[in-house]
Amino acid sequence: MQERAEQLLGLPLTRVGLPGTHDSATDAVTPASKPCPPYDRLPPLAAGIVCRWAQAQGIPVHEQLMRGVRYLDLRVSYERDKQDIFIVHGMLADPLRKVLSAVAAFSDEHPSEFVVVDINHFYNFTTSAHESVLTMISTIFKDNLIHRRTCACTDIGDGVPGLCATLGELWAEAGRVLVCYGARPVPVPAIAADFVWPPNAIASPWPQTADLGTLRSALDEWLAEGGRASPWSHQLRVVQGVLTPDTRTVLASLVGSESLKTVGGHTTARVAEWLRTRWRTRPVNVVIGDWVELCDFIPTVIQHNCTAEDESNVQSTSGGN
Repeated sequence: MQERAEQLLGLPLTRVGLPGTHDSATDAVTPASKPCPPYDRLPPLAAGIVCRWAQAQGIPVHEQLMRGVRYLDLRVSYERDKQDIFIVHGMLADPLRKVLSAVAAFSDEHPSEFVVVDINHFYNFTTSAHESVLTMISTIFKDNLIHRRTCACTDIGDGVPGLCATLGELWAEAGRVLVCYGARPVPVPAIAADFVWPPNAIASPWPQTADLGTLRSALDEWLAEGGRASPWSHQLRVVQGVLTPDTRTVLASLVGSESLKTVGGHTTARVAEWLRTRWRTRPVNVVIGDWVELCDFIPTVIQHNCTAEDESNVQSTSGGN
């Protein structure tokens, strides 16, 4: 992002194309990982199948960030027997502390780069577990957090803070890590924590389909809405370029080689293709995918910042009909 700073300084972060990963920290899932509900009821022999569909990425978070990812999708579970909080997607992955520390390390190494950390699913959580996560966030990132009081507005209604700062204004501040705390309802400890953003700061509709054509139509509609609806202009808008395997697909993998790697990798490649073609002139914000390292997804999202801006400038100078 820093390399394209001059072109993007006047844009709000909500209008900058950010490559993201879906279930970002699940590279650590293995067949030996602990299965989570409802998969914990399956026999141990099913662990390999569950793992195939639980692992959504093949490289660790730090390497994702080094390759250009700037949005992380994290789901967490409080495990009472371990007295700790873990990344989860069907099976437990790494402890949350390890993942957040990797983000902090990257941020220290690259102090000009922004990272959005979206913690949006919470399992087995108590008030004390929420307090532990908020303390963890504050302790690990310290002064590197983007605070609501410096970058927020309330233009999206009901007093909900929207992110209205431009990239240039954000660069003038100290913080480089924006953490969205997506628990609903928002727990009391998070309301008081100015260093995390509420769920409404991000709009991320789940397509919830196993069909590529249906996914494309849903994302077409979502991007078209983003071009029309000014109330959304102060929210980060996520394009979920992911398929959700149905029961038939998962059962077929019992005798085949299908997995989230094969399905997700193919889908992510198609999303990159759509960015270069059918969405070429559409402004995009966050775009996420599975197994993003298997294709040119990351550079395509980054390049889209220039492509969409160039097309917009052409339309402006020619009358823009």
